[in-house]
Amino acid sequence: IEELEKVIEDTKKEIEEAIKANDGITSDKVTSDDKAAIEESIKDIDELLADTNVSDAQKEALEEAKKEAQDLLDKIEEDQKVLEDANNSIPSVDNDSVTEDDLDDLAASKDKLEDIINSDNYTEEEKNAAQDALDKIEELEKVMEKSKIEGEEAVGANDGITTDKVTSDDKAAI
Repeated sequence: IEELEKVIEDTKKEIEEAIKANDGITSDKVTSDDKAAIEESIKDIDELLADTNVSDAQKEALEEAKKEAQDLLDKIEEDQKVLEDANNSIPSVDNDSVTEDDLDDLAASKDKLEDIINSDNYTEEEKNAAQDALDKIEELEKVMEKSKIEGEEAVGANDGITTDKVTSDDKAAI
């Protein structure tokens, strides 16, 4: 009987530990760093659910803990997809090839990256990568702005010069 009581007590402790394994991890703060621990907790819960020494009430509590853990994994997966989409939405342009047509795509990518940087659902490494991408976009926007200003200045440089009034002094300006 003592042995049976010990088995019951050990099983009870294992169930309590499995149920509490993800305490403190919430959907608004879960990151990819939590993924392995959550997956391990689901594995432990599955093992306990297969145990014949588990009561119906304990199984119900384990199933609820498993559902909560799976919801956390789903949130991680959803956030990783957002991160991937943000990275994929950045036009593959550089300072020499960016055009005004790219500005809308850059702005959309910029918004997604800012959301990632300001979220608690990403690791510092992921946020730093998003910040690097954001810095690149801002640099491309500056290149476009500079190019636009230079283009306007170039167009304005020829103001007042017409075909009937052009002189050899106007050659450099043209």
